[in-house]
Amino acid sequence: MPAFDLGALVVRVRAANPVSINSLMGRGVQNAFFAAIGESLAASIQPKDSSSDRPLPYTVSGLMSADSTADLQGDVPAGTPAWIRLTGINATVCAALEIFRESPPAALDIHQTAWDVVSVTWDENPWASIGTYRAMMEAAYTQPSTPDTLHLLFASPTTFRSSGASVAAPIPNLIFSSLAEHWAATTGMPVREARLWQAFTTYHISLVEQDIKTHALKFKDGGKETGFTGEALFEFKAKNPVLARENAALEADIQKDFDNLCRLTAMLADYASYAGIGRKTTSGLGMSRRLG
Repeated sequence: MPAFDLGALVVRVRAANPVSINSLMGRGVQNAFFAAIGESLAASIQPKDSSSDRPLPYTVSGLMSADSTADLQGDVPAGTPAWIRLTGINATVCAALEIFRESPPAALDIHQTAWDVVSVTWDENPWASIGTYRAMMEAAYTQPSTPDTLHLLFASPTTFRSSGASVAAPIPNLIFSSLAEHWAATTGMPVREARLWQAFTTYHISLVEQDIKTHALKFKDGGKETGFTGEALFEFKAKNPVLARENAALEADIQKDFDNLCRLTAMLADYASYAGIGRKTTSGLGMSRRLG
C-alpha cells in the first residue's frame, strides 16, 4: 500500500484520431478509471443501484481542454492535448492508481475513442496531489487560529439534490453537508452529530461573495442537469439570533464548540479537492478545491 489514502492523479492525453464531442465525457472518463484500477476492484466499489447518490471512494473529472478546467467540446483534430483527473479516496483505490501510474498504458479508451497517454502524475499539476486523512485531521485541530472565511473554487459544474429538486447554487448547508456525508461514509467517523452539524452549516456559515455561472449540461446517455462553476467566499458567523430564539439549547451547544466546528469546516474544504462537492462526482461533476 502507498503511504497515502487520498490521491488525485492527473493524466495528460492526446487525441489519437479526429473526434467530435458534443456532450460531457465524464462517463467515458469513469470507464477509463475502471480500466485503470482493474475489473475486480471496480466491481467491488460500484453500487448495485446505478441511480444511487451515496458517496463512493473515488471521483473523476470530465475530459478537459489542455491547461484549462473547461470541458473539451466540438470537432477535435488528431493530436489535440487534453487531460483527465482520477481520484482515490481510500488506500485501496490509491494503491490501484499508483500501480497504474507506474505502468501506464500507451492509450486510454474514453467513450470508444483512443487517447494517447502523454504523462501520469501525482504532482506537477495544480490539480494533482496526495494526502492522508490523519494529516487533514491533525492540521484541522492544530491551526493556530480559527478561520474566519473560506474561499472555494468550483471548477467543474456542481449541482445538489434538495427536497427532491435539483439546486445549482453555492448554498453553504448543501456544500458542507455533502462534504461531511462523504467524509463520514469513507472514514466511518462523522465530523459531528447530524443535528448539530445541520444547524451550524445552516445558521453559522454565510455566503458573502460569489462569481458564479450556471450551465445546462448534457450527458452521453441523454441525461440533463444544471450545474454552476466559479468562486464563492463564505464567512463564519459567531452568533445567530434567529437560532438562539428558536432553539436556545442548540445555539448554546454550537457556541461551546464553535471554534472546532469552524476548523472542521475548513478541513472539509481541503477534503473537497479529493472528494468533490455535490452530485455525480464520479462522472465528471463537482471538481472543487479551496483557494487561499
